[in-house]
Amino acid sequence: MLTPYFKGKKLDEISGADLWAYYSARILECKEPTINRDLACLSSMYGFAQINLEWDINNPVLVWKKQQQNKGKLKESPPRTRYLNHHEQELLIEATHGTFRDALILCLYTGLRADELWALTHDPYDNEKPNHVDLYNSRLIITGKGDKQRKVPLLPEAKEVLERARQVRHITSPYVFFNPSTGTRFKDRKRGMDGAVERAKIQRITWHDVRRTYGCRMLNDRKLTMQEVSLLLGHSSVRVTQERYAFLEEDKVHDKLLKTGE
Repeated sequence: MLTPYFKGKKLDEISGADLWAYYSARILECKEPTINRDLACLSSMYGFAQINLEWDINNPVLVWKKQQQNKGKLKESPPRTRYLNHHEQELLIEATHGTFRDALILCLYTGLRADELWALTHDPYDNEKPNHVDLYNSRLIITGKGDKQRKVPLLPEAKEVLERARQVRHITSPYVFFNPSTGTRFKDRKRGMDGAVERAKIQRITWHDVRRTYGCRMLNDRKLTMQEVSLLLGHSSVRVTQERYAFLEEDKVHDKLLKTGE
């Protein structure tokens, strides 16, 4: 919803007054978390211009947003902490089938972002931004946010899915998960997930929650460090991982106190 308010303006023409006018109009039709997401999108445009295009340009969004937060506005929503427990995971897998089931399992055992998952190809397809399977070395070569590349090791469950997918690969489509009617990538992934959640009779889950489940399993079950999980998930820094998964430490402290009181 940025275009109606900033159409015709160049990045270096947007001022704090423009941002305030945008906020004043949007707050009448939506809540602050939505405005925060829109402003994050606008801010990322400045970041792209500064880093990728090497423009000498200031980002007014960061300064203006900080000013508003100091006044008690535009507070960030609490981070989402939903992830699947082991029983819910079994129920959700049982409620899916075919390509969608394989995609779900692969996400659970690799922690790929949804865009990375559905753009995954069997073989190298884009040499500049690789996002493909390397079965020989049991890994995925992934290009994530900010074109940051990482190698994701394939656990047995993930490798089984990919070996099965290779056997039924589309004759022309490079993608691991494709629409059988068109050979192209699936577009409406949310509806499939919502339907599976309803059949499984569990609380709402999103594709990013499935990715978070992988991170939780690596930390809780496999006892990896935050640094190691940060590398697997492709976070920009270990600090991001620590912030996203701090709730696990809180849960551990809570459980420890309960056991102490027994």
